[in-house]
Amino acid sequence: MGMVNESDLGFSELLTNLVEFTRSNRDCNAPAISQNVLAFLHEVAEASDGIRECERHALLNAERAFTPDRGKFRTSVAKAKRRLLFRRSTSAPPKPAAPRSSLRRTPAATAVRSGANRAAKGFAAAKDAAAGGLTAARVTGGDALKGVADKGSALLRSGVAGAEAGLAATSAAAGSRLHSGAEAAGVVVRSGASGVAAGFSTAHGALAGFAENLDWSTIDPTQYLYAGTRGVSRGLEEARLVWESIPERLRALGPEEVGKRLEGFDWSHIRPHSQGGSNEASNGIFELASLNRSRGAERMSAAEVQAAQQVLSEQAFRAALAEAAFQVFTGVVAAAAVACVLSALELGLEYQRGEITKDEMYQRIGRAVATSAAVGGAVAGVMAVVALVFPALIPLAAPLMIPLAVLGLCAVGGKVVHLGKGWYELYQAVRTRHPSGVSPAELLPAPGAAASE
Repeated sequence: MGMVNESDLGFSELLTNLVEFTRSNRDCNAPAISQNVLAFLHEVAEASDGIRECERHALLNAERAFTPDRGKFRTSVAKAKRRLLFRRSTSAPPKPAAPRSSLRRTPAATAVRSGANRAAKGFAAAKDAAAGGLTAARVTGGDALKGVADKGSALLRSGVAGAEAGLAATSAAAGSRLHSGAEAAGVVVRSGASGVAAGFSTAHGALAGFAENLDWSTIDPTQYLYAGTRGVSRGLEEARLVWESIPERLRALGPEEVGKRLEGFDWSHIRPHSQGGSNEASNGIFELASLNRSRGAERMSAAEVQAAQQVLSEQAFRAALAEAAFQVFTGVVAAAAVACVLSALELGLEYQRGEITKDEMYQRIGRAVATSAAVGGAVAGVMAVVALVFPALIPLAAPLMIPLAVLGLCAVGGKVVHLGKGWYELYQAVRTRHPSGVSPAELLPAPGAAASE
C-alpha cells in the first residue's frame, strides 16, 4: 500500500481503502480491526456536540462496509439508531447538517483521515515485518533442517557399515560351522556306507547258509530214514517228506540246529503201528517223547496233532529269534571293525596334516565306529528276520545279496586305496624334509603335541 495524501481523499474513499486493506491482508485480524475502527469513529462523532445526520450516514456506511453479514449489519444499525435517539432526547436539538464539502474541513473528518492513514501505515509496517520474519524463519529452518539431514546421513552410513561388518562376521562364523558340520556329516555318511557294506556282506553269508540248509541234497538222510520205524527204512522219498514236516524256518538254520531243537522228541505215529499204521510221513509227526510214550498204543487225536504242531512252531520261532540276534551281533562286529580301520586311517591322516586335534580324532573315530556298527547290525538283522519270517524268499534273496555285497566291498576297497595314497603322499613329504631316511615312528606325533595342534 502506497502513501495516502489525506487532503485529496474524502471519508468514503479513506473508509474504502481501509476495508480493502484489512480484507486483502490475511495476516490481519479483520474483526478486531473493524471493531476498533468503528469504536474510534463513534468517539470522533460524539466529540462534536452530538451525531449529525451526515455523521450518522457515515457511521452506517462504515458498519455496512466492515460487516458484510446481513444479520450483523442490522444489529449494528439498530444499535446506532438507539444511540442517536438517546442523544436527541437528552441533548439540545441537533444543528443543521453541514454540506458534504464541509465535512472534509471539520476537525472530526481531519482526525478520521489522520487515524486511517496512521492505521494504514501501521498495517503496512506490520506486513513488512511479518514477511521479513517469515523469510528469516525459512532461512534458519532450512539451515537447521540441513544440519539434521547431514547428521542423519552420517548415522545411516555408520549403521550400514556396522551392519555389513556384523554380517561378514556372522557369515564367516556360519561358514566355519557349516564346514565343520559338513566334515562331520561326511565322516558319518562314510561310516554308514561302510556299515551298509559290512551288513550286506554278513547278510549274504547268512542267506547263503540258509539256502544251502534248505537243499535236501546237502542233508544226511539217515535219521529221517529210520525215525520211528524201529529200524525199518522208509525210503529216501518218505525220508525227505519227514524232513519237510519240520518247520521251514527251523530247517533253514541247519542240521545241527534242528538236532538241537528236536532233542527229546520222537517221531510219533498218528495211527499206531499195532493198529496197522504205516511208516509214511503222512502218518506221523515229531512230538515230545514223554507224550508219545505215555500214550502207548492209542491213536492220536486231532487236538494232540495240533498241539504237537504248535510245539514245533514255538521251537522254530525261538531258534529263528536266536539266529536273528546272532546275525545282528555279527553285523555289528563286522561293521565296527571295518569302520574302525577306515576311520583310523582317514582321521589319522587328517590329524597328521594338522587339520584336527587328537581329541577330535578320537571323538570322530568313536562316532564313526558307533554309526557303522549300528547300520551294519541293522542291515544284517533285518535281512535275517525277513528271510526267516518268509523262508520262501531265501532262494531269491540269497543271489541278490551277492551284487550288493560286491558293491560294498568295492566301495571299501576304493576308500582304502584313496587313504593309502594319502598316507604315501604324507610319507613322501616327510621324507623330503628328512632326506637321510624316515622311520615309521617319525610319522606319528610327539607325545603331548596334540594339544598344541
